[in-house]
Formats: sequence, structure tokens, C-alpha cells
Amino acid sequence: MSMAGPQADRTLKKLVSLKRQRAEQVHALAIAELRAEERRLAALEAEMSALDPGQGDYADFVLAMKFGRAAFLKKQADAVREVIGRKKQALQEAREALKKAIHSEGQLASD
Repeated sequence: MSMAGPQADRTLKKLVSLKRQRAEQVHALAIAELRAEERRLAALEAEMSALDPGQGDYADFVLAMKFGRAAFLKKQADAVREVIGRKKQALQEAREALKKAIHSEGQLASD
């Protein structure tokens, strides 16, 4: 127990607990956002795969290329890959913040 008294200790513990809860929320949101972007990329890749002349009708492929659909999908997929990279970084940062919050809470509990 600190020299500030039991009320201050309870307040500090509550603040640290709230910080941990917020870190858990941010972490969960980061995971959900990353998964959503990964699903988006998978859908784009599936659509691009359908344009492959080896897997579909060659005439459809030629039309898709002529009208730029394949190029558009590739550009979209590349953009989503960049977003996924940023989401992965955000997830890593959220994971580290959560670890720190849990550690702080553990330190207070052991005092």
C-alpha cells in the first residue's frame, strides 16, 4: 500500500483497470478490422482468379482485359494489401499496449 492511502490506491487500481479494458477493446477492434480487410482481399483475389483464361471462358477474359476490369481489381487488391499492412502494425501496437496495461495491473495487484 502506498503512503497516499487506501482511497488513492483504489483510485489508481481502478484507473489501471480502465486502461486495461480500453486496451482490450482497441486490440479486439484491431483484430476485427484486420480480418475484414483480409476477407476483402480474398474476395478481390477470387474475382481476379475468375478472370484467369485458364479457369474461365477466354472471351470473358478478353472482354475483362479490354475494359480494364483485371487492372482495376489488381489496383484494388494492392490498395487492400497496403491497408492490411497498416492494420497488422496497428494490431501489433494494440497488443503491446495491452501487454503493458496487464503488466501494470499485475504490478499493482502484487503491491
